[in-house]
Amino acid sequence: MSEGGADINPGKLNQEQLDSLRLETSHLSPKEDAEKKKTIGNANHDLLNVYGNYIRKPYSDTEAAQRFLLMDHDTLGTFTHEWIKDPSAKGTETTQPPDFLTFSKSAGELVAGSAKDLWEGYSQQEKEYIVQTVGVDEDILKKRIDTVYSYGTYVHELSHIYQDKRIHGLFLELAAYYYGFHMQKATHGLMLTNTEEQARYNFYQGLIDNYGEDVHKLVFGSLVNDGESLRNDPRALKILAEFTPEVERQLFTDMKTAPLAKQRQDEPTHL
Repeated sequence: MSEGGADINPGKLNQEQLDSLRLETSHLSPKEDAEKKKTIGNANHDLLNVYGNYIRKPYSDTEAAQRFLLMDHDTLGTFTHEWIKDPSAKGTETTQPPDFLTFSKSAGELVAGSAKDLWEGYSQQEKEYIVQTVGVDEDILKKRIDTVYSYGTYVHELSHIYQDKRIHGLFLELAAYYYGFHMQKATHGLMLTNTEEQARYNFYQGLIDNYGEDVHKLVFGSLVNDGESLRNDPRALKILAEFTPEVERQLFTDMKTAPLAKQRQDEPTHL
């Protein structure tokens, strides 16, 4: 990449650098780019409308959309390999990167992603069954599914932007899954989950049922003040203690790229 990914901290990009990277990596037409930005802005608006009281430093809808770089999956793979500097990330050279990655640093955030075509991931038999069950034209149904999936993905990544980076990477991943699916259901009336994703949602919902709004406050950084250790807050300790290594293994059996998730924050530790 002409920007020299090895020399630029993605968390410290100014608007000019972001625009340059967007021109270099994006596969979208100007019209498509504007539509995506509008959807991301709407997702940010909806997330803040529900959880804004727990988020310390929210972006405006326009600012949030500017933090996203959308590209095809091959470009995302190259981008990921060039921009992750931690030596433990070398395995990503032979590991399929996830569809989206959020780089979170003290100076700011950047989301790089490639929205997959969820409908095309279904077999022909599955497509026919869904069409018959729902009772609408396939093209209409495909657009509906893609819209709901993209919306949930954007909320998921926006959640990463706003999360407290003092917390363990996979706990934050768990939370992002919940907020993405919860806002899917609240806004579009359905959640597009597989069995394991549903289990993650259910576990996090159980935390909310048991600990109430302290879960949201913990994840979005309003439970414990900046500069203070989570170790000193009994509320944080109780919530995080529920996410045992055994639970982590059960809920994230497919996380082959777990090291990537843990690099989303400067200090990926539980406490």
